[in-house]
Amino acid sequence: MAKFMGKSILLVLLLFLGVLVGMQLATNNMNDMQGNEIQMNVKEQKEEEKQLTSHQLEEKAKKLEDIQTFNAFSEAGSTVSNLVEGGFESTIDVVLERLVNILAK
Repeated sequence: MAKFMGKSILLVLLLFLGVLVGMQLATNNMNDMQGNEIQMNVKEQKEEEKQLTSHQLEEKAKKLEDIQTFNAFSEAGSTVSNLVEGGFESTIDVVLERLVNILAK
């Protein structure tokens, strides 16, 4: 029985170490892949920056202002969020008020 438990514990520890090593390798590979993409994006951005003129910058600034002026989905989300927040606050207030009344008796 003791040999079986010893072998089982050894096997579980070995598998656990294998999982840890695999997770570390996966993390390292993901970081390497992201680093390569970032370097490529930086090189592409540098090339684009060299080719930009003042007229293109003005156009991009105008587009950015247009985008930031109104976003219907953002506005709708804010409204729904405020309504839900208000509903939960009023519900909690009612429940707490009733609890206080019950405990006060």
